[in-house]
Amino acid sequence: MSTETDEALIRKLMLCQGNYDWDEISNLLADDAVFEMPFISERFAGKHQIIARWRPSLERMDGVKFYDIEIKPMADPGWYIATFRNTCTVQTTGLEYDQMYISKFQVKAGKIVYFAEYFDTLRLAITLGRVQPVAA
Repeated sequence: MSTETDEALIRKLMLCQGNYDWDEISNLLADDAVFEMPFISERFAGKHQIIARWRPSLERMDGVKFYDIEIKPMADPGWYIATFRNTCTVQTTGLEYDQMYISKFQVKAGKIVYFAEYFDTLRLAITLGRVQPVAA
């Protein structure tokens, strides 16, 4: 596959997450795909486990929109670093969630086989109402 095709696949994954299109997400992920959030030691292996992790998280957010997507190929073919943003409203608190992500992807044979995600967990905790922001 070409870099352009791989990058389109990664962009499509983000679009499908925002549309809650679980069937198409399943088609984009390899059967043995791995999703990691290394900073909180979470790892999910297999597309069904990944979707089971994503689905409740994303479905409690309204208007999920990923934007400012930049994808850069790494030296090893099929590996990419992506930066992007997300805005949405959290249903349980009614608060707007605005987040920036840094992610690493691996694409093989037209499927996403690896996806690691890094983001500001404090921003998420505040938006979910788990902690209160410190006043300036």
